[in-house]
Amino acid sequence: MKTRPVDMEDLEPKSEIKKKAEVKQPRQYTVKVECFIPATLVFQITAENEEEAIKQTHKQAPNQVQQKIAKRKNIKATVYDRNTINVKLVKHLR
Repeated sequence: MKTRPVDMEDLEPKSEIKKKAEVKQPRQYTVKVECFIPATLVFQITAENEEEAIKQTHKQAPNQVQQKIAKRKNIKATVYDRNTINVKLVKHLR
């Protein structure tokens, strides 16, 4: 049985193999949306990044509604790591 010699140029470096193996894992986010109602809607969302978490708020029902009758603000979305106070993204939707 004949085998052909292997060129070093044909082999992929290990760093490229690791990059291909890395797949973005969904992360847990808490998104709070302030509305004109006035109320704060709280969503528990699994998404790959902060922008996708905000987009998914339109598709899901909120997990919690916090009413703020005396407080009125512009519409704003704030993304946190789940169950923490670490703000990842603040986006004014108006």
